[in-house]
Amino acid sequence: MSRKLPPLKALQAFEAAARLRSFAQAAQDLHVTPAAVSQQIKSLEEWLGFAVFRRSRAGLELTERGETLAPSLKSAFDLIQTATEDVTGAEAAATLTLSVLPNFAMRWLIPRLPDFTRRHPGIQIRLLSVTHALTDLYDTCDLAIRAYEHDLQFCFEPLVSPDMVPMLSPQLYRRGALRQPDELLRFPLLHITTSPEDWPRWFRETRQDGERQPDPALLAKGHQFDSYVVAVEAAIAGLGVVLGRPSFAAAILRRKELLIPFERRIASNKSWYLVYPRAELPRKCRAFRDWLLEACVAGAGLPEG
Repeated sequence: MSRKLPPLKALQAFEAAARLRSFAQAAQDLHVTPAAVSQQIKSLEEWLGFAVFRRSRAGLELTERGETLAPSLKSAFDLIQTATEDVTGAEAAATLTLSVLPNFAMRWLIPRLPDFTRRHPGIQIRLLSVTHALTDLYDTCDLAIRAYEHDLQFCFEPLVSPDMVPMLSPQLYRRGALRQPDELLRFPLLHITTSPEDWPRWFRETRQDGERQPDPALLAKGHQFDSYVVAVEAAIAGLGVVLGRPSFAAAILRRKELLIPFERRIASNKSWYLVYPRAELPRKCRAFRDWLLEACVAGAGLPEG
């Protein structure tokens, strides 16, 4: 039975323009002229009987039907790509685009990436260090790594939750003569504004018999930061005590820029996730996913950002 399908070139033009939100960028992606892309879109709209794009002050926008068509068509092209890669074993000249939060990229991923590129020399990494939402997974990225789970249109594959333990600079450690956890309050506590309960929870969950729980008012005092990386740098500078993640600060601990005064750990209440669209993963994405899961086990955890 013959298939009644729109022209393939028109579908390719629409998929690229929908992904990049630009006829000009779609033309570059397809190695044609913008006029050719525009003509293919017009051809597709005539075949479908409805518009898939509209112009607005914000630029090129998908219509409601275009929004419905775009992700399904992207999944179809991804499936075709995956099938041909599996048959040919192709990995050469593949570019893997990752959307990663800066904290994770700087402290955990980049030091480990040489191992991935050594195993998969045919895959080139394009790393986007971003803080915005996951819409880029349908636009410019193959995979994302985030510290939250909220969007049902994507797959969220849990990695691990890091442990947290107090860390302070050698200068403060030498000044403190610390014997009991509550003596950490001689120094300012460094708080992450997105996790205000971390310090009270650490004292509560690690308290042993005979140790008193510090006054909540004292636990609330100290310096506040909206970035975990900045809080760690503040601790290195001697500004106070931070609840650090050993897997995140491994190099810092090896260099003895920070010390752990009490080996009492609590689990983070957040986890990191590998995020990707609900579609068949291309070969390059599967390679990175398998490597990342293995690296998580070997590295005993991920940072929290």
